[in-house]
Amino acid sequence: MGFFLRSHCLSIFLLFSAHAAEARVFNITEEKVASYLLFNAGTSAIAKTAFENESTGGVSYSSGYTSSLGGEFGFIYSTPVLSLRFGIGMITPTKLKDVMASNGSGDLYTVNSDLLGFVPKVGLEINLNKGTSYRIYAVGSVGTANLTMKNQYVLTVAGQAAYAGVTDHTVESKGTASEYYGGAGAEIHTSDSTTFVVELGYRSLKFSKLTYAKDVTTFTGAQTSGSTVLDVDGNERSLNFSGILGTVGIRIYL
Repeated sequence: MGFFLRSHCLSIFLLFSAHAAEARVFNITEEKVASYLLFNAGTSAIAKTAFENESTGGVSYSSGYTSSLGGEFGFIYSTPVLSLRFGIGMITPTKLKDVMASNGSGDLYTVNSDLLGFVPKVGLEINLNKGTSYRIYAVGSVGTANLTMKNQYVLTVAGQAAYAGVTDHTVESKGTASEYYGGAGAEIHTSDSTTFVVELGYRSLKFSKLTYAKDVTTFTGAQTSGSTVLDVDGNERSLNFSGILGTVGIRIYL
């Protein structure tokens, strides 16, 4: 019986020893394919342009968009010299609620504004320096962004008097634009097959034209789906997401 137990224990020990010998030893220079998840934040030039100049002149707003938030997920294929990224970015600024529109006479209406964008993109990383557990790289990417904007308006009594025929309403619009991104980053091994990523870069992204997604009657009159969103002065509404972005995230190698 004792011999059997010793033999059984020895077999288990050898089995675990063989498994440990076969365990993966991470070397970032030899890894090929990974999935990734990134989060970014940065400056924004949107401010109040999502709803500014939509009604009569002299109207001011209590707040606007102050930052640009978003993320990205996808896959990366790495070689010792460069890596290819294939992903989908998301543009998700913090929603604005109860922004007050006022003029010299009083409060006219409130605005709830919501922006959401998706950006299928492809990127290229060029390794500048690397070791077995880290690398420093330059990165660039290009994509096509699709944005939806939803502004909800609730008029006060003063607003109903100022805008005859206009009632509470929701304006839904959309736009398409090219996104260009460039920057530098670092990737560091953390545990198992996971690495931590940090980047700093600049994004160029401006929606120079928006169109109505649904028929609606707003401050500038009746609008039809597909028509261009115009400011009260006749200029096309535009949204500028260009600015500096800081990014953090993880990669899990397969």
